[in-house]
Amino acid sequence: MLSLAVDVDGQRLDSAHIVAVELSVDGLPWGRFDLDGAPPEGWTFTAEDSRFVRAVVGDATDLPVPETLGDWGDLHTLTLAAGAHVAQVTGLYLRNGAGDEISLSSSQWTPFRTALGDDTAWLGEQIFTLESLP
Repeated sequence: MLSLAVDVDGQRLDSAHIVAVELSVDGLPWGRFDLDGAPPEGWTFTAEDSRFVRAVVGDATDLPVPETLGDWGDLHTLTLAAGAHVAQVTGLYLRNGAGDEISLSSSQWTPFRTALGDDTAWLGEQIFTLESLP
């Protein structure tokens, strides 16, 4: 799970504007996760507010750590080996009720661990910062 927030010029954007997130895990595309709910009209702000995203990772299996690029490709079936991994938000999509859209990305890599049998992992909170909105 991942907690996402967007700050614009010192104000927290209403998390209902976050409509989708794309993740990369261990350098490979993991998927796009569309979030439920209709975004508010215009760009609205709120007090501290984050949106939690649960990206299904499948059951972590007791597989050996991949050593070659081909091994990584074979492993990437939305199942993670138990152990250490890194995740990156490669796309964060914002929308308001008028249909205005913004896409953001992050260069931040977040380390996390999975244990045998895990179907999700806590990736922490990422706060995106913007100077202004269109």
